[in-house]
Amino acid sequence: EVLTVAQVEAQPAVVRNQPVTVRVQAGQVELQATGVALADARSGERVRVLNPASRESFGARVVAAGLVVAEEVSR
Repeated sequence: EVLTVAQVEAQPAVVRNQPVTVRVQAGQVELQATGVALADARSGERVRVLNPASRESFGARVVAAGLVVAEEVSR
C-alpha cells in the first residue's frame, strides 16, 4: 500500500513530561533554563511548560526538538 502525505503525521518535537530547553529573550539578553513539557507539541505549536524549581507553568512556542521559547508575560 502506498502512503500519501495526508496519511503521514509529523512526530511531536516535544513530548509530555520530557525535559526541554527554555529560551527567554529580553532585548540583547538571552537566558536558557530547563523545564518540563506538559503536553506533546509539534514545531510552531504552543505548549505549557513546568518550571521545576517554582512548580509554576507558563506558555511557550516550540521551535525545534526539545527547544521552546517562552512567551512574553505581561505584568
